[in-house]
Amino acid sequence: MVVEETIYTVHRQFAMEPIVGPNKQGFGAEALFRAGWEDSSSGDPTVTSRMMLDNWLLYGFDELIGGRAVFLRCTRETLMGGFLSLLPHSAVFELQESVQPDAEVLGVCRALKTAGYRFALDDFASPDQMEAFLDLADFIKVDFRHSGRRQRACMLCRLKLTGATLIAANVETEEDFQQAVDEGFGLFQGYYVGDGITFAKKRDSLDPLHCIHLLGALHEADPDPVSGLDALTELISQASGIECRLLRRANWATPPNVVINSTRAALEAIGNRECQKIVTLAITAVSEEAANKRSTPHRQTFFRHSAAISINRIGTGAPTMWWHGTGQAGML
Repeated sequence: MVVEETIYTVHRQFAMEPIVGPNKQGFGAEALFRAGWEDSSSGDPTVTSRMMLDNWLLYGFDELIGGRAVFLRCTRETLMGGFLSLLPHSAVFELQESVQPDAEVLGVCRALKTAGYRFALDDFASPDQMEAFLDLADFIKVDFRHSGRRQRACMLCRLKLTGATLIAANVETEEDFQQAVDEGFGLFQGYYVGDGITFAKKRDSLDPLHCIHLLGALHEADPDPVSGLDALTELISQASGIECRLLRRANWATPPNVVINSTRAALEAIGNRECQKIVTLAITAVSEEAANKRSTPHRQTFFRHSAAISINRIGTGAPTMWWHGTGQAGML
């Protein structure tokens, strides 16, 4: 029996929009913030990208799609915030034309590139406008809706010389897809290759006062390594959301054959400074989320069938989920 139940949401919502290869094999996904089930990109882009950063630390986006690449849109403020280095190297940072390639931005991008991260140029329209970013680009997205075949032909001749993988974005039909393959695109994104999957995960409840106390303790850590670590471990264990983020970050920072499953070992692996970043990002994201919910009435209706709630949305173009059975979409 299907029962309609109206509840006030206590979940964080986000979506994964697939990016696939020429045989529709899974390559990765773009992570999109959702303020509501039908709204994939609302609000201040800097705020939404911070929310996605914190969601990634809390939930592990790369794990949701089987360790494939995850693309994240970045504003100038996101780049300069200092939080991007918390992410795993499966992250791909998307730069849009609104990001100006000044000396500060280029310096941060080059440091992230040296650290092993990859970059994509999003909604690419003219080499002249993003010339300074071309040598950093691992991927370049070209929007099929906003560029004609002749315009693309001129642009692609130049872009293929960069060595970046070209992504055909907003591929809506079989004709678009075949044309993009013929033109030499290596990756594809859009409704035809598979619609996004919306996820809802239970929002953790952080105590801001406890987090501020934790930040102070991290900043003024006991110089004695044993007693200092003991005190910090105790404080972190009282905030399960922070503990989860810390453990995930520590396991990203260590070799695949090393598994960290204790708070103390995680602190030893990444240090106080990285932990400060994690706590600061979490407080900021939770505060901005609360402000967003105060300004926007947020009520949702779910249809419950037995114990499972499914919110999958798969497009008709792709025959299977793009992660090919590595995960199950829905509310976790």
